Amino acid sequence: MPLSISDGGEGTHGAAMVGCLGHAPGSIHRQQSIATAPSSAASVHRALRPLSRFAQAGMRLFGLVLACMLASQAQGEPFAYVANFASDSLSVIDVASHAVTDTLSVGAKPFGVATHPDGSRVYVVNSGSNSVSVISTSNNKVVGSIPVGAGPRGVVVNAAGTKAYVSNFLGDSVSVIDTASNTVQATVAVGSQPLELSISASGDRVYVNNTNDTRVSVIDGSSNTVMNMDIGSPFAYGIAAHPRAGVVYVGSRNSNLIRVLDSSFNPMEESKPLDLGATTIHMAVDPSGKQLYVAHFDNSKVSVLDISDARNPVLSATVAVGRAPRGVAFHPDGGQAYVSNSSDKTVSVVDMQSHTVVATVGVGAIPFSPGNFITYTKLSLAEVDLPAATLSQPYSQALSATGGKAPYAWRLEAAPSWLQIDPSSGLLSGTPDALASASAPLSFTVTVTDSGAPTLRSDSKTLSLSVLPGPLVHTTPDLPAGKIGAPYHAALTASGGIGPYLWSATGLPAGLSVADGVLAGTPAEYGIFSLQVQVADGSEPPLTHSQSMDLEIAPADLAWGTTNLPAATVGSPYRHTIVATGGSAPRIAVSGLPAGLHFDEATADISGTPSAYAPLPIPVTITVTDALVSSLTQTLDLVVQPAALRITLPSTVPVATVGQSYRLQISATGGVAPYTWAAIGLPAGLHIDADGVVNGTPTNSKAALSAKAELTASITVTDSLGATSTQMLSLSVNDAPVGAAVAVPVLGQPGLVLLNLLAMLMAALGWLRRRRSA
Repeated sequence: MPLSISDGGEGTHGAAMVGCLGHAPGSIHRQQSIATAPSSAASVHRALRPLSRFAQAGMRLFGLVLACMLASQAQGEPFAYVANFASDSLSVIDVASHAVTDTLSVGAKPFGVATHPDGSRVYVVNSGSNSVSVISTSNNKVVGSIPVGAGPRGVVVNAAGTKAYVSNFLGDSVSVIDTASNTVQATVAVGSQPLELSISASGDRVYVNNTNDTRVSVIDGSSNTVMNMDIGSPFAYGIAAHPRAGVVYVGSRNSNLIRVLDSSFNPMEESKPLDLGATTIHMAVDPSGKQLYVAHFDNSKVSVLDISDARNPVLSATVAVGRAPRGVAFHPDGGQAYVSNSSDKTVSVVDMQSHTVVATVGVGAIPFSPGNFITYTKLSLAEVDLPAATLSQPYSQALSATGGKAPYAWRLEAAPSWLQIDPSSGLLSGTPDALASASAPLSFTVTVTDSGAPTLRSDSKTLSLSVLPGPLVHTTPDLPAGKIGAPYHAALTASGGIGPYLWSATGLPAGLSVADGVLAGTPAEYGIFSLQVQVADGSEPPLTHSQSMDLEIAPADLAWGTTNLPAATVGSPYRHTIVATGGSAPRIAVSGLPAGLHFDEATADISGTPSAYAPLPIPVTITVTDALVSSLTQTLDLVVQPAALRITLPSTVPVATVGQSYRLQISATGGVAPYTWAAIGLPAGLHIDADGVVNGTPTNSKAALSAKAELTASITVTDSLGATSTQMLSLSVNDAPVGAAVAVPVLGQPGLVLLNLLAMLMAALGWLRRRRSA
């Protein structure tokens, strides 16, 4: 039967895309069937060609189907492996496209099929050759053949994937296979004609339906010991253990009943049987543990039981499938059930939400396949070389996995405390707090677990992570400006590398140095300095980083070094330097100097000889201006003192003569005129006048007339400020020449009276001397 497509809007495309989209619950409403599965995109195209009415829609559908087929193969979607009993073959079905992609030759009369939990292998029981074929799913090649007991039928694999159990129908036994070596490690005797098996989720119990007696056998997964339970009626067909609820479902070929047994068997209990109105040939619990599918060989239907209450199943639907359904398996995501129809060479694909057949796939003759014949794509944590983390820097790295059933759960083992993993996304993150070199990296285990049912699958990898120091870089911001004479402090910072840091710098102004990551000192020169600042870390050999940085040092504020002017003296050389500090190339100007003084800008000296006394201090204005156009002005008082008061005598003092007029000019310098003169000790007849002239006529006495005399007089001059100066004057007086007239000074009337009195006195004295002598 060719692919059938109904018209009608979105529903048509939804039906056509059933296989590609994985049959999300509720998304499928129309049936499609494939009698001969297309093996290529061309066959799909041919199937669409007659539908000229829908040619455009068909071409679009063709593109979608082709894209989905390619995508599903690329993504490694699950495959169904259906044993064709009468064809000695295995049909491989891509469950995404519902197309047979391969047909494998196996042993004689293949019956039951089971897949390894990691999806890497498929075990096919060959009932006609008493063997189990081992298929590698990576290339769909037979990689092993394991001899087992007589007439093997069913097979299951434990959740760990370490053991496979094969029911030997004609040998009344179960072969226990070591999957690592593909050898039988034990043969366990059970009831008569064991047909099918079911295994607990933990793998500790294997349940065997014995079709020719009234017992169900339970094999202990650890010890291979057997416990049997009598269910009271023969021909037990179909057995399924609930993955979580602790119950086992058993059917019967000679009745329409489904029994619910307590899986512990301690003691064995049985719930009320459920009558389905048709005999049971096979049953299976879906991955969610909420539905039980029961295949009825005689009416070509499948009963769907709601087992939300595991001990009280309720019939919720009946689905018509192909003729004589024999095996049931489920898509790993739980959205579809696959039913092998032994009498019409087909597999029916049932949507588990709508309970309708959405696809029919043609396979080989008499497809039996009781067991889990759909591979669960191997869950694999993707290989990853973790990039190195940087110390103290946030780190993140996404991990990924393929296969299994999403969503995944992630966990870490033996990881450092700073490293976490998002349990939902698998994102590694954290901030490293310690180094780990490439030669001695951190080592930890990452495990991803899928959400498959009935068995959760995991994959783990040990990963290595180096934590390296970050690149050594300067993080110092621009250096703050400084000022000459002011204390300076700037911290130098870096990141990365390994502490402690060692700092150095070149091009520093005088007064500054670097120590312990601090640039400090008191600048002694100004300008813009280009520094080379280098940092080295503590690794061996050290990492280094050099950075150019500008440092501006401003001159000190303008200030006066000169705050007063020394007094000047008239007539005396004067020199004084004006001092200003700070600023940039300061220039000094001076105004208001007294006569005789001037200012030299080059030397900043006030110099010269004052020529005039100033009775009051002279205000002198001094201004300093620097290159930065800042200035200071001050006014200082300059006192100009007079010259020292001194008496100047003639180089030769003329000799005075008794009775002769005498004149000697004495001069004074310095001080402040007018002067006042005084003399002590001048010869009689001489005096000093207001102009400093010694004049008069020396008189003589008896002694003076008899010999020459030399006198020393004290001359004193006093200026208008009260300053005085005294000079000793040596003056010689000679007697008047013999016979020379002695000049008598004009005495006036008082003088004559006095002279007469003197004469009278002299006469009296002469008379007295004569009387004594007489």
